[in-house]
Amino acid sequence: LIFGIFFAVFLLPAVASAANWYVDNAVSTSGNGTSWAKAWKSFSNIVWSNIQPGDTVYISGGSMNKTYTETLIIGTGGSTRKPIYIRPGATEQSPNSAHSGLVIIDAGNSLNNGINLANYVTIDGNVGGERKLRLQNGRFGVTGTGLTGVTVRYITFNGFGAAMAISNMPATGTLLFEYNHAENIEGSAVAVGGIGGTLGSRIVRYNYLEAKRYDGIAVDSGFDIYGNYVKKTFPETTT
Repeated sequence: LIFGIFFAVFLLPAVASAANWYVDNAVSTSGNGTSWAKAWKSFSNIVWSNIQPGDTVYISGGSMNKTYTETLIIGTGGSTRKPIYIRPGATEQSPNSAHSGLVIIDAGNSLNNGINLANYVTIDGNVGGERKLRLQNGRFGVTGTGLTGVTVRYITFNGFGAAMAISNMPATGTLLFEYNHAENIEGSAVAVGGIGGTLGSRIVRYNYLEAKRYDGIAVDSGFDIYGNYVKKTFPETTT
């Protein structure tokens, strides 16, 4: 019996552990992304075909802060229980002080986005309740079409047409947008289209949202919305 159990366990397929990947625009030459010393130099250098569900991509924030003047286009998705994680270096279990500063993604102008999302992706800037990820100056902060399994949390947004803009979310699509701070937003702070959703599947909660025009939160049916502070910043005019 003991021999049979041992033999059965021995034949079980190995369970691959999730991998960590690294981006740092201060490296002299782009590496293979497997460590800070061998980090990818830019978002465009990321080899998305190497990244598997459950993996984490860490972005260096330098010792204090670091700016990336490009759009992060996520080129692969995760799975239902194994999303792809995008996090600042400060969120590592034992953060390296040379990479634990604030990550700033500057889209550059009104034609560019901060992050183009994919299915089953989690963007998380939380470090002990502090936001270590900032997106600024562009068309949309985080955006995509027909998405599901998206989590966006603990991010500061500044200077976008919308902090989050997602179109054509399928009826089974899921989303979590929480603990974000959106300021200087030209249109609706949160804009998501797509009818459907069940209780608890699409959540917008505990965010600070500024909107100069239109609505603070503009969504279709099937959303749970609570605990948000919404502020209109464009002055009313009278004739």
